[in-house]
Amino acid sequence: MRERSRTIDQAAAVSYRLLLMIWGGALLYSGYVAAPLLFAQLADRQLAGALAGSLFHATALIGYLAAVLLLPLLWWWQQRWWGWRQRLVMIALLLVAVGDRLLQPQMAALKSLGLTDPAVASQFARWHGSAAILHLLVTLLILLLVATGTPARQPVAQRKA
Repeated sequence: MRERSRTIDQAAAVSYRLLLMIWGGALLYSGYVAAPLLFAQLADRQLAGALAGSLFHATALIGYLAAVLLLPLLWWWQQRWWGWRQRLVMIALLLVAVGDRLLQPQMAALKSLGLTDPAVASQFARWHGSAAILHLLVTLLILLLVATGTPARQPVAQRKA
């Protein structure tokens, strides 16, 4: 029984690290490799923007899935809902949702109006800047979770009933 428990603990620790690395890797790749390359390599900025928007939405989906899997895993691992790691995952999830469900549709609506009007272009730039800041914050939160390693397993004797 003890060996089985140790195997489960090891699987949980690997799953935790893997989920964070996938989420963090998607954030780093989409925001700091792929999107800049799209704009550098494609002459059609509208196409580059559309592709980048699709890429960021896919990254948000990865974030949703990772958070939904990380939160119960952390609860099981630590036997509490609101440890600091859970709070960071919830904050990251909230920021992803704001970016994906609020900022991205706003930017798409402004792009559909055309960015030739200076007022529309200025408003788009503000929304885009906000989205970039959110992306950076989520990336830093996930990298912090990766850097702090696997949480300590709460021993059975110390778990809350």
